[in-house]
Amino acid sequence: METICNGSNIGFMLLPVVVLALLIVYFSSPLNQNSTNTVGYFSSFSTSNTVYTKASELVFESSQPSPSQPHQLPTQIKRGREKIEDGLARARAAILDAARMRNYTSYKEGTYIPKGVIYRNPYAFHQSHTEMEKRFKIWVYKEGERPLVHGGPLNNIYGVEGQFLDEMEHGKSPFAASHPDEAHMFLLPISVAYIISYVYKPLVTYSRDQLQRLVQDYVSVVADKYHYWNRSKGADHFLVSCHDWAPDISGANPDLYRNFIR
Repeated sequence: METICNGSNIGFMLLPVVVLALLIVYFSSPLNQNSTNTVGYFSSFSTSNTVYTKASELVFESSQPSPSQPHQLPTQIKRGREKIEDGLARARAAILDAARMRNYTSYKEGTYIPKGVIYRNPYAFHQSHTEMEKRFKIWVYKEGERPLVHGGPLNNIYGVEGQFLDEMEHGKSPFAASHPDEAHMFLLPISVAYIISYVYKPLVTYSRDQLQRLVQDYVSVVADKYHYWNRSKGADHFLVSCHDWAPDISGANPDLYRNFIR
């Protein structure tokens, strides 16, 4: 998700709600009704394709074993997909029942109950949020090495970028999936702020070429290794950034990012 964040905790908390709503609409039309090594990686970085390819291989080559081999396990893929579809179907049914019966259902005490004319249907809204908290899962890709991925600034104007990645990757979020087959969404753990800080030092150009190539290279790695990107053409993938260069990522290849959440 090429998102420009304002640092608001409310915006961060609402992200899963928005994503789950998009998923429900997508799947069911009836609802419409630092380190020394870092210096070595980037001290010779240039705009040439040859040097870029070498650097990107260093950054994005994963030293961790693959959590799954989708192309070799078609039965497992099918079962995982069926489980997700079943969960979404149950969520849709619960939301429709709440809207029709005008009834609230909550699985924990102290839940905020929405009221007022601002809501088209407060019962459906509340049940949608409840279902999101129970079911919604995000898989964070493991490929890549710091500092360009799996971390970001934790304070100042780009702090939300790093805070989000930290929450998702260190067991602090209930929305983090333990396996990609149970995930509704997929996060590219790329830090645009850190790419600018490390790759564009010294800052001799404002060209977005290096940023665009790095992100596209990461997409290519995960798309070649797993079936998830190609399955949805990127429609269930996103990244989070607070940097004003982030919206320019898709400029180099609009077709690749046509369905990418932004």
